[in-house]
Amino acid sequence: MIRMLLLLLMLTSLAIAEQVTFFIQVPPSRNWLNETPVLVENGDGIAHRMENVGENGWFGYSWEKNSLPDAIFVYSSKDSARSYPIGSNFTDKGHEQDAIDIKLIVEIFGSDSIYYIADDYCWPENEGSGGFYFTDVRNESSCGKEDYELASPKSDLTIIVIPPAYGNLNNETPILVDSPNRSYKRKMSLSAEDDSKRFYYRWKEDEWVPESFLIYMESDSSLIRPIGSTGLAGHLNSGLAGGYFSENKNATAISIGECVRNDLAANWPELNPDYSPTCYFYIDPVALFYSVYSEDSSLVVAERRSLDTTEIAYYDVDRQSVNLRGDSLDDGKYFVKMRLYDYELYQELKGSFTVEHGKITSAVPVSRKGDRSRLEIRALGRDLLMTSEREAPYLVFNSIGQVVSRGVVRGSVKVKLPVRGLYILKIGNETRRIYVR
Repeated sequence: MIRMLLLLLMLTSLAIAEQVTFFIQVPPSRNWLNETPVLVENGDGIAHRMENVGENGWFGYSWEKNSLPDAIFVYSSKDSARSYPIGSNFTDKGHEQDAIDIKLIVEIFGSDSIYYIADDYCWPENEGSGGFYFTDVRNESSCGKEDYELASPKSDLTIIVIPPAYGNLNNETPILVDSPNRSYKRKMSLSAEDDSKRFYYRWKEDEWVPESFLIYMESDSSLIRPIGSTGLAGHLNSGLAGGYFSENKNATAISIGECVRNDLAANWPELNPDYSPTCYFYIDPVALFYSVYSEDSSLVVAERRSLDTTEIAYYDVDRQSVNLRGDSLDDGKYFVKMRLYDYELYQELKGSFTVEHGKITSAVPVSRKGDRSRLEIRALGRDLLMTSEREAPYLVFNSIGQVVSRGVVRGSVKVKLPVRGLYILKIGNETRRIYVR
């Protein structure tokens, strides 16, 4: 009898030794926390529901070593279209995912336990392992209980978007579209409480929420002119944030996870009587339109959107100034008319200049119509830099209306903001929205 028991124990230990277990910490996102995630073998093969193997987003699945698949993906159980896989390069979110070559990993490292922290936001500090570990790191992850409680789908989630003001874009109803799966479309609603053109959409507690999305106007049924986090699609250059209105150009998708993670949640009572979490996106609407005339008022360049620093007129976002260049013009005297949209500030500008051998040799300073002050604001990391020609008191509010800084601008002032996100700056009689990245 004793020999039989010893034999059974030996067989049991051998069976355990022949198992391989894959552990994963999913991102702190409501999509991953609704239910246990699904592991899919070899791209589109057998699907397995994973098991909860600890707190803070850790799940696991085990195979007998002789039945180990070549590769796996992990999906949220709510992601029925399988649009957002977790693969081996999950942190490179702008590219298609590569499968996790689990059989190769086991063969190379000889480990029967693999721990994968998918989101680099959760990696232990000073780690460059790519998220894969072969010792138990469940207590070493930088993401803990608070991160997962914040992301937990305890209530409805509302997204608020203010589209750019230029191009009549705020005269239509925007459509919210999942960035990788364009068949997922949701028509937004207009808040009736004010005239600020706030559009919103609310997901119920148990609904799947796109991890990232783009905005399209309702008339753009072919989805060829996307609006992303930096405005209308197009290439971004140092001369202009916001890109340009053009077909088939990439746009930077808006990340809901980043909004929640960076504490950009706000409560708008008229949209959320139950104070459910709300993410607020004021899409960067910086845009410059210009036209050029000769000295006798003949039209030289019809009005066009400035794209980058190669334009005759371009906007320097960092210095918040309009610059001119003459290398595309013949020698002579010119004047330029411009329209500048910069957050809530609309300006009409004009100025004159002389071109000799492709260079501007003289220029009359650009005059402004509609400018509210000689105020310069720049955000460098979490440092907010303010420069004013006149002494003025200022207040900085976070997205839920709490004052995070106050003082007086005398020349230049630098304010350290606590976290990335949306802030409201009230300086003198002016109010500006500032998004700190």
